[in-house]
Amino acid sequence: MTSFFATAAFRNAAASAGDARAAGANARGNNNNRNNASLPRAGD
Repeated sequence: MTSFFATAAFRNAAASAGDARAAGANARGNNNNRNNASLPRAGD
């Protein structure tokens, strides 16, 4: 591959990895919110 296409491929791979990490973080956050919502909270 030429350096131009190699750079484009690397950028696409990096963007895909970033999306996967963001999705994983969101899934963990949603799970934590659901779990915490079922626990008794002070003042309830």
